Amino acid sequence: EMVFEETQHYPSVELSNKGNQQIANYPLADAARTASQLRYCTFGRSGTTIMPGESSYLLSTRTTIQDENEFKWSILKKCIAEFFATLLFVFIGCGTIQTVSFENQVGKDPDPQTVLTIAFAHGLAIFVLVAATVKISGGHLNPAVSLGVFLSNHKEFNFKHLASYVISQLVGGIAGATILMGVYPLSTLKNSKFGAHQLSADFTVGNGVLLEAMLTALLVLVILRTAVDRSGQDYAPLAIGIVIFIDHLIGIPVTGASMNPARSFGPAILGNAWNNHWIYWVGPMVGSIFAAAVYCTFLRTK
Repeated sequence: EMVFEETQHYPSVELSNKGNQQIANYPLADAARTASQLRYCTFGRSGTTIMPGESSYLLSTRTTIQDENEFKWSILKKCIAEFFATLLFVFIGCGTIQTVSFENQVGKDPDPQTVLTIAFAHGLAIFVLVAATVKISGGHLNPAVSLGVFLSNHKEFNFKHLASYVISQLVGGIAGATILMGVYPLSTLKNSKFGAHQLSADFTVGNGVLLEAMLTALLVLVILRTAVDRSGQDYAPLAIGIVIFIDHLIGIPVTGASMNPARSFGPAILGNAWNNHWIYWVGPMVGSIFAAAVYCTFLRTK
């Protein structure tokens, strides 16, 4: 029988025998692979027995969750990350609308090339921004996402976190829309209402709320399964970016595809675009609640 003892040079462990005679100092993953070649081993003071073929995630919980990828960030730094990431997302999303001259099509259905360009911009922006912040704040960038995480994991992400994140995201959205004035002519921005989401005249408010709820439910469900649930964290940013891209392909001709109150709120303030604005709060929040319920009932693995 061999024993894995924790060391100060974390996350490595010492491989030793029952007499505490050290044999080697192994990185965590290598130690687990070595353990798989033994009859069985016990991990240090946690008493976790590792049978042959078992992976490193079966080691002590405190070992697997306290590695170099999960530095304990303060809530202030998490909120700063959410603020800047949301700022950049709103700036990129609304800036793309100006760049493709979407403002010239106000009142008309956007052409397929415009839809594709805006969808790509939002999807790629989310991909890189979530990748940059997921190890810090979780990469929410969205009050609806924060609500879903709170409902499904309120012991770790409590109401204090929820309120702090939402405020940071909303302020970030306002800042991102404000910076647009330093790049584009004010007349252009006013014509497009700073890229604010607007319900198409061909659809009712009921259509808009239902669509926003469905699009947000898909987004939040993917986030809960890939970014919150440990089983899929490696590919979470890519999966989230793809969902944003798909949602925009569906939603741009109807509501503009928000799924994110912070993305809608900032441009609405600068562009004074309050007509049916409540859709972009009610729809995403309903979708987030639905996704959290489905996840907690059927899909949670941790």
